[in-house]
Order: sequence, then structure tokens, then C-alpha cells
Amino acid sequence: MNLTVLTGNIATDIELREVGDTVVTSINLAVKDNFKKDTTHFIRVEAWGKTAELLTQYCAKGSKIGVEGSLKVDKFKDKEGNNREVTKVNASRIEFLDSKGSNSTSNGQQSNSYTNAYGGNKQASQAPDENPFANSKGPVDISDDSLPF
Repeated sequence: MNLTVLTGNIATDIELREVGDTVVTSINLAVKDNFKKDTTHFIRVEAWGKTAELLTQYCAKGSKIGVEGSLKVDKFKDKEGNNREVTKVNASRIEFLDSKGSNSTSNGQQSNSYTNAYGGNKQASQAPDENPFANSKGPVDISDDSLPF
């Protein structure tokens, strides 16, 4: 089984790139070492498609996220002809872990959003004290067209 789960802070700016018919982003995730308290590992994470779009939309450098994915090793030759390997995590799910008032978005909103490997996504985003259903006493009538998933 190839499963990797990490929690850390985004250590690089997030840039979305087009690759064929889809988009991709690559970030470095700063992950603290549990055994060596003064050590931080910078792990390359790659997100594709809707996961990459949501990451770009809701996160920035410094945002705390949880990543679930698989290890991937890319092999290539550098400019001098030497064989090289780069190990990275191919993200299948990303969860936003910042709390209210943190740097998760520029307007002070909190969001928890993720996309899984099966194409399903869940998204919830709102500014503090703007929950239209906070005082609701019963079921809320929402059409399927209004749902983000």
C-alpha cells in the first residue's frame, strides 16, 4: 500500500500551471519532525485538477494543510546527463486546517475544503457570523444546482 499522510505549512507560493487538459500545482510542505524537535522537513507535494484549483483558491504560503496521497518518484537526466530522482507526494486529498482569523484567505474567511481521488469534492466557506442557516429551526430547502459538489 502506498499511502502518505502529512500535516504542515505551505512553504512556497502556489502557482497553477496548465498541463494538457488539466492543471497542476507543486508546493513544498514544511513538516515538523516529531523525533528531532528542532528539525523541519520540506516535502514536495503535487496536486492535480480540482484539488490544485481549490488549493490555489483557498490557500497561500503559510497556510496549514493536511495532505493525503501517494509517494511518487520521478526519474530524469539533468543538463549534464546525470541520472536524477525526485520523490514527491501526489496529493489525492487536501484538507485546510487554518482556524478563523488565520491566513487561509485574504478576507478573513475560514474554509475547509478537499478533493479526493475519486473526483468528489466538498467545500464550505463563509465569513464569520455570516451563516444564513444559524437560526434555522428545520430542514433547509436547497436545490441540487446550488450545491458545490
